[in-house]
Amino acid sequence: MHDIAIVGGGLGGSVLAATMAKHGADVVVVERETEFRDRVRGESILPWGVAEIETLGLSEIFANAGSHELPMWLVRPKTGEPRSSHVPTSLNVGTTPLRISHPDMQEALLSHAADQGAKVMRGTRVTNIQTGNLEYSTSGKLDDLSARIVVSTEGRNATARNLFPSDRHKVDPEIRSISGLILDDVPAPMDANIISSDDDGHLVIMFPQGNGRVRSYLSFSSE
Repeated sequence: MHDIAIVGGGLGGSVLAATMAKHGADVVVVERETEFRDRVRGESILPWGVAEIETLGLSEIFANAGSHELPMWLVRPKTGEPRSSHVPTSLNVGTTPLRISHPDMQEALLSHAADQGAKVMRGTRVTNIQTGNLEYSTSGKLDDLSARIVVSTEGRNATARNLFPSDRHKVDPEIRSISGLILDDVPAPMDANIISSDDDGHLVIMFPQGNGRVRSYLSFSSE
């Protein structure tokens, strides 16, 4: 029996696995992806997240995975003057936001968890979770494992949600939609997050990734 079984080897699962394995726990991570794919999700880690990275001693891991600092916020409204702010100074914090490729970050952190002694099972899909027991499928072969604690970091579609009453999953109706894409050869500052908005509630946020590549998000009313 393992001490901890973690479903999902992304940011939360990998860091938890590495931290607990480093302190002597018997940890297994079950991750369905054999290779992490780029998805529409944030590449900017805000100051409080960077503070956690430093506290956990992961700064070098992130740096080796290609992170770089984004000390500036640029706000460009449709009407009015653009304005900029230096995040560490304006927020009176001791850390600076970071930019990092999400797949590169996941690979680096999951490898780090393995280096700390966690057992990592990739290409493995969880089929059922019960208290203290986890059933999974690898290449079509079914098996199970037991653990004193089972942790799910899979997100909103997690198999572990079946353990809880359905009313625990209710969320407010969607009032905004968000779409995202990668842009290349963008002549934008590579040291700043950029926000642009108009009077109709449209919002664009750009996270530079370096070398002219930018992740752009468009947020707009669902109406």
